[in-house]
This record gives sequence, structure tokens and C-alpha cells, in this order.
Amino acid sequence: MALKSSALKRFQDRLCVLLPLVGACIPALLIVATVLRYGVNVPYWDQWELVNLLDKARAGQLTFSDFWGQHNEHRLVFPRAVMLALASATGWDIRYELAANVVVALCVLGMLALLIERTVRPVAPGLTPWLILAASLSTFSLTQWENWLAGWQLQIFMNALAAVVTVWALARWGTGWLGLALALLAAIA
Repeated sequence: MALKSSALKRFQDRLCVLLPLVGACIPALLIVATVLRYGVNVPYWDQWELVNLLDKARAGQLTFSDFWGQHNEHRLVFPRAVMLALASATGWDIRYELAANVVVALCVLGMLALLIERTVRPVAPGLTPWLILAASLSTFSLTQWENWLAGWQLQIFMNALAAVVTVWALARWGTGWLGLALALLAAIA
């Protein structure tokens, strides 16, 4: 009888870990399905500003100021570089930018999971998989449907990734040189 209750307890413990982790995959899969179903190969709103960058790239006239130039109240150096590379590689098929949104969001979730593992597991190991599920629900929320369906929004996901990497680097390496250097690099990105 004790053997049976021990096996049942192990099964319940594994289920309490596996269930939320499997559940954490569902929001990402829903976003992938949404992007595949509703994503179109048409530039949207601010994305038309990439046309000038593409023209300059084709003419071989790109300069650093083209990347550094202000867009509203911020500068999109790395997002412009990534969007230009994707446009050059795909003939500016916006759906590849939508896929990049999902990939970067997956990286955000991965970094959040590492951060949760590092900071929460030592004090509340049973809570860790549930927090990863919550992070997945937050990261892959359909309430931000416009971000998922506009390639220009890659900047938003890259910004979130840089913020999470900054916090993770500080949590992982503290205020030593490596932690500060990685945090500063991610914050600048």
C-alpha cells in the first residue's frame, strides 16, 4: 500500500510540473496559428518607412545615419538592420517579419523562464512551472494581436528581449564586470 501511495505521489508531483509546462506551449501555438491564418504580405502603417531604406540599400547608399535616424521618439538601429536583412533575403515578404516576431517572443519567453528558474526555484520550486505558464500567457497574449500581425512591431519584441536579457544578466552575474557589461549591451540594444 505504501508503494502504491508513493508512486501516486510521484505521478502527482510530475503532473504538477508537466501540466503547466505543456500548457505554456499552447499560447505560442495559438499565436503561430493566428499569424499563419491572418498574416498578409502587405506593409502596414509605419512599415512603409522601410521603403526609403530599401531604395538606399539597393542603390548602395546606406549610411549609419539611415539606421540612427529618429522614428517618432526613439531610434531603431538594430530593428532596422534586422528588418532590412529580412527584406533583402526574402524580397520584402512581410510574413518573414511576422515569423521573426514569434521567434523573438520565444526568446523572450526562454529568457523569462531562465530568470524564473534562477530566482524563484530556489525558494519556491513548485511555483516555477506555474510562473512559466503565466509568463507564456503574458508574452503570447492575443490582446496584442496588432503586434503579431505587423512586421514593423519587431522592434517591440526586440525591446522586450533586450529588457529581459538585461535583468537576466544582472541576476545571473550580478554587478561584476561580466554582468554589468552584458546588461549594458542589452540595454543599449
